[in-house]
Amino acid sequence: RLVSARGQRENPSNEGRLCVKGRFGFSFVNSPDRLKTPLIRRNGKLEEATWDEALDLVAERFSAARGDAFAAIASAKLTNEENYLIQKFSRAVSAAPWPSEPTRPLRTRSSDCRSCDRSVQAAS
Repeated sequence: RLVSARGQRENPSNEGRLCVKGRFGFSFVNSPDRLKTPLIRRNGKLEEATWDEALDLVAERFSAARGDAFAAIASAKLTNEENYLIQKFSRAVSAAPWPSEPTRPLRTRSSDCRSCDRSVQAAS
């Protein structure tokens, strides 16, 4: 049972300081409503599946959505690392080589890149 989280003071990137989610956002870990096995929709109903079944299905669906059929949505609520991974993954599987900003049409370049202010990154 997780009851507390602490940063490492010797960590040079944050000197032991955690963000609000890191310090207080872990109650979901102990929630009785938390899913513990993957679910796959079969015949319109969600059913428990093995991790191998679930990951095979995800790989199959991602493979079918390569190129122009793929889009990703990121958020300012994600960590920088999570947004970076979404961007990196999107560039690997999408036909669009750059993320779009929320105020611009998809697949356009931004001359004034404000990556910190982006709440949506998409590649269509």
